[in-house]
Amino acid sequence: EFEDSHVNRHEPIVLAQFFVGSRLREWSLAHLAERAPAATVSLYRRVLTDPRDASRRTAAMTTAGDFAASIRSQPADHAGESIRCVVDDWPTLIAEVPECPLFDPRRQQIRELFSGVNYSTSGHAHPALHTLLCHLEGEKEVVLYSPHDGPLLYANPLLSEEYYVSRADFMAPDLARFPRLSKARRRVAKLAPGDALYIPVSFWHAVYGAGLSTSLSYFWRARRRDQASVRAAV
Repeated sequence: EFEDSHVNRHEPIVLAQFFVGSRLREWSLAHLAERAPAATVSLYRRVLTDPRDASRRTAAMTTAGDFAASIRSQPADHAGESIRCVVDDWPTLIAEVPECPLFDPRRQQIRELFSGVNYSTSGHAHPALHTLLCHLEGEKEVVLYSPHDGPLLYANPLLSEEYYVSRADFMAPDLARFPRLSKARRRVAKLAPGDALYIPVSFWHAVYGAGLSTSLSYFWRARRRDQASVRAAV
């Protein structure tokens, strides 16, 4: 039903208080650290050598327990940092994260948990996946652009590893450097804990967390006709 009513429209939608009463409402960075302190997570930091290029980040590895402990002790020192935990890599977590009821679980690709302090992601798109972002704690905003606006969004070069990543900062773009961005239709979704945001396949988006914020994203394979309709329209 969800695919018929929303996915076919190829439009993002906020599902207010979508998972209130679900086991997901128990989740937070502290809960992750308690349940799987040794879980290996990717740690991201924004590269500041060229602030004009929002796609530049560095990555390292840490554990959920160590990251949570460092946030508790010195939160200000970790502003701009975020972690990504692939839930499906850890058997102790899989049973605690319910499957998403909105789509066929046979097409589910992966579940990932993101957490950080005053962090942002680069503007990016998933060319073959739909996303359901479930917001767990803190405040979060998501800036979105349609795939139709792709030529205006300053993606990295076609043959680069990060082609589906924009060099512009979607939240505060430098329009002198990226003037075409002013012609794109900008949408902003503000999420409270319990809300979920459906992001259609190939929709460009960037996520901004205020203070400590945590969310969990479900990714599932787009049907061929969904991908074909995007390619035909762009």
